[in-house]
Amino acid sequence: MKRRKDNRETHWSAIASLICGIVGLFAVPLLGSLLAIIFGIITLHKIRKHPKDYKGKGLAMPGIILGVVGLIFYSALIFFMIWMIHSIESTEGVYTGESCDEINIAARESSMSEYTTITDWKKQYCKEFCEDKGYSFNKRSFATYECSGNNNFVCRCKINS
Repeated sequence: MKRRKDNRETHWSAIASLICGIVGLFAVPLLGSLLAIIFGIITLHKIRKHPKDYKGKGLAMPGIILGVVGLIFYSALIFFMIWMIHSIESTEGVYTGESCDEINIAARESSMSEYTTITDWKKQYCKEFCEDKGYSFNKRSFATYECSGNNNFVCRCKINS
């Protein structure tokens, strides 16, 4: 049986859709993905409207799929980055008024008598310090500590939002 030659032209937007879908995943994330979807839809519309003149569905569909995957992935990535920035900004360093040396001595004395580690004692100290300053605590809250360059003991209190 002889195959008929397909004289239909591959619509330009089918090729553009696939190229933009690939580029959207690796080089120009959101713009490439969005253009891949738009060009893919244009291709499907043209093929549906003029089936005897155009082909390219096999290029347009992967372009649309890559575009959707790129949009979802990079949108989620942007959302995650915004959330992380917000989490960092919602942490406030509060100077306790004590030096690291004073806190270390108190932690050693207390940990020996109460059988807790020095680290646990400092975390509990910061938690109580932050609560005294008006920061509320729940399962998502935390308090950490650090010694600044000039030997000041600083508690980092998580601000609930």
